[in-house]
Amino acid sequence: MTGDVPSMITASTRCLEHHLPEDQPSPLGLICPECVARLRRDPPRGPCRGFWESQPILDGGDTCSVFSLAWDSFQIRSLHPSKTLDDLEQMAREVLTSDLIRPLTLRRGRR
Repeated sequence: MTGDVPSMITASTRCLEHHLPEDQPSPLGLICPECVARLRRDPPRGPCRGFWESQPILDGGDTCSVFSLAWDSFQIRSLHPSKTLDDLEQMAREVLTSDLIRPLTLRRGRR
């Protein structure tokens, strides 16, 4: 990494209900625009449960995971390609080992 922080992470997860990218911020994390509208229009009832549902294989042979957020009255199911998780982990490592973190650490130590 050259010291630049990516300005935006491309949404690679997809809503399995609406077949849209999950690129809208919500208190639950990124979800698709249709799910955001549904949550605002008719908030779900009951406790929220989150769980990994399955690990299917995509057409190209890549593995992925399906994550579900479920309430008594609504469910959001998301497809998470393995590459997405690998890319985010690599980006986090690059940021943590970059020169961008060191000035923040030094400032905290100068009290």
